[in-house]
Amino acid sequence: MGFRLRKVNRSLRSYITRTQPKIRLYNFQFMMSATCFALHLDEKSENPEQTRTIIRLGHYKRGVEDMERFLRELCEILRYVKTEIDLFQVEYGYDCFKNNKMFERLGIKLRRRKQQLKVASVTLRHADMLPFKIILPIMKPESLKKIKFKYFGGNGRIRFGGNGRVQNYVSPQAFAVSELDQWKKADKLEIDEAYILESILLFCSISTACCCLYSVPAGDLIQQKESFIGDSTKNKFTIYYKVFPEEEFFVTTVGPWIVSKLNTMDVYYRTEIRDEVVVIRRLPRYGSLIFARVNRSDVPLASIIKY
Repeated sequence: MGFRLRKVNRSLRSYITRTQPKIRLYNFQFMMSATCFALHLDEKSENPEQTRTIIRLGHYKRGVEDMERFLRELCEILRYVKTEIDLFQVEYGYDCFKNNKMFERLGIKLRRRKQQLKVASVTLRHADMLPFKIILPIMKPESLKKIKFKYFGGNGRIRFGGNGRVQNYVSPQAFAVSELDQWKKADKLEIDEAYILESILLFCSISTACCCLYSVPAGDLIQQKESFIGDSTKNKFTIYYKVFPEEEFFVTTVGPWIVSKLNTMDVYYRTEIRDEVVVIRRLPRYGSLIFARVNRSDVPLASIIKY
């Protein structure tokens, strides 16, 4: 039977308040499969003791078979978190791909918080991006800096047939989450192990990104070039593509290109900032394009900087 201390004197109450630890949950990960849930927490608490500070690191991992119990404990942990979480990571087991009930119930429970969670980076490992529609709204848009999606389905990678068509592929459906404030205000985006079917223009608000696109239309890439030239907040955008149907048109329109000793092909454009230029780099061997803002001093002397 529990014991409750009803009254304490002023000195003791002051001591309790003064020495109350400030706990910071800086790493939060939970993994789901058909049979269990695993929770991983890293917390840091600081106790001021006169002139020194004791820092404790905690690492807890627990498998829970009952979903209701897991949700209840999970929400209790997150309910009172006030400090920023560095990493919020969700891994969804292959056997559960068609069941988003877990995410829906988690979202409903966490929306009861008075304030949104402060999260710096969020990672989702799943077969599509739809769970982001539930996870992202519980996070404060101003605090979220990085969004990462890692495709996981069967063997963890997608396969293509001889005709270039996708086999056993589930679209990550980036369009479904691209209208969320959290997505629009994030600085960095990373999409790994999945060629998405949507346009690169869905990522126009992102400063730094790395993603795989199944097809890259020349018109979209030219718009991306104009966006980098006119927006000083842009940093770097790396694209891996499977199909480039208008490659010859893009190369002719954007060039002339400078071929380096490493077999990369570069073209440079002026920006509104005198000391900054935009470089577009082609790596045909790897099926890759890079858009980046660089210092003018990094441009080779013999290069032509286009308007």
